[in-house]
Amino acid sequence: MHDRDMMRDRDRGMDRTRDMDRDRASGRMDDGSMMYGWQLMTPAERTTYREKMRTLKTRREREALRTQHHQEMQQRARDRGVQLPDMPPRRGGG
Repeated sequence: MHDRDMMRDRDRGMDRTRDMDRDRASGRMDDGSMMYGWQLMTPAERTTYREKMRTLKTRREREALRTQHHQEMQQRARDRGVQLPDMPPRRGGG
């Protein structure tokens, strides 16, 4: 019985890791929202952006980073000749 429980827990952990990897690859943020411009970013850039967002202490700091990121992604899209939705940076819950 103990071995079966250990195997079940291991499998659940593997499922969670796989889900987190998939979300990171797709540009999903920790809060479930999508990262603006994730299609134009490398996996390393997405990870760096998430880590920066996590380290910020105030909503104002997060909004400033979000706005800066939005502008950078708009410029990157123009440079590459692609179009991103012109939605404002996400506000709120962070």
